[in-house]
Parts: sequence; structure tokens; C-alpha cells
Amino acid sequence: KMKSQGLTVGPWLKSLQAFSSRLHWRSHFIQKLESEPTMEKQDLCPAFQDLRRQEGDWNDSYYQAWETGKTGFPFVDACMRCLEEHGWINFRMRAMLVSFACYNLFLDWKGIAPHL
Repeated sequence: KMKSQGLTVGPWLKSLQAFSSRLHWRSHFIQKLESEPTMEKQDLCPAFQDLRRQEGDWNDSYYQAWETGKTGFPFVDACMRCLEEHGWINFRMRAMLVSFACYNLFLDWKGIAPHL
């Protein structure tokens, strides 16, 4: 918009827009957790309550490999080792680790959450 009006756009505009978007989403999820505190501990869809929670569904060797950064997937392993070393990783890496554990290793999110 600003360029079409003949105004110059400073080098920080895109960064400020990205920051504003992150603040918006952060506030959105804080509000969701405040209005629905059970979403932190329960599945959003009750149909999934029993998924991956049957006897024998948990694969401890997969969990140990994921937890120690020895899955054989370099990016996943690097993120887990970084988490172990520094005690912190950014939200995108954390989301990727959860997705990998749940979708690729078929681990229950409630079992891996305490580690993150």
C-alpha cells in the first residue's frame, strides 16, 4: 500500500509486521488456553481419546531414540541435542519435534510432552 502511494518503506516494516503477527497469534493461544484450560491435558476431539493409548501402543525404544537424539534423522537429532544442551529451542523446532514423534514414531503426545 505504502509504495503505491509514493511513500518509502523503511527496512524494518517487514520485520515489524512479522513481529506483530507473532504477537497476535501468541495472544490468540493464550486466550484459548484461558477460556479452555482443559485443552492442555485433553484431546480436542473426544474421538481421539483412545488413539495410541491402548496396551502395547507405546514404543519405548522409539521414545528413547527420540529423547536422546538418536533417531537417525539428522535434523530431528540435532534439535533434540540442542534442547538437551541448552534447555531451550524455538517454537518451530519444538513443533517439528512433536510432529515427528507423533506422526513418524506414532508416540502419544501426552507421553512426549513432559520432555519438551
